[in-house]
Amino acid sequence: MFRPFVGEVLIAKLKRCDKAGLYLSLGSFFEDIHIPEHLLQQPSKFDEEEKLWIWNYNGADMFMDLEEDVRFRVVQVKYPPIPIEQEKDARPFAPMAITGDINADGLGLVAWWS
Repeated sequence: MFRPFVGEVLIAKLKRCDKAGLYLSLGSFFEDIHIPEHLLQQPSKFDEEEKLWIWNYNGADMFMDLEEDVRFRVVQVKYPPIPIEQEKDARPFAPMAITGDINADGLGLVAWWS
């Protein structure tokens, strides 16, 4: 049974980005991982044209490209209540949602630290 604990460090794929942050996936196994914008490396900005987040590290732009491996730390695990009814166009119900953090040394895109 997959049950990550707060503080655990995991690696997942970056699947999509928006102004709210990053959305990660562990493949078809688990896809409900969110890194909110305030828990990204600082300073980071969202590029509207590229639709990607960019971390400014000592004056260099470090792009957070889709499909890259991301090392993150679990900061919260939620178990939402099961909905009685669900709209036809709604995403499938996720029995668990993880919030992560990448604002620390060694966290973020794996390629940055190799």
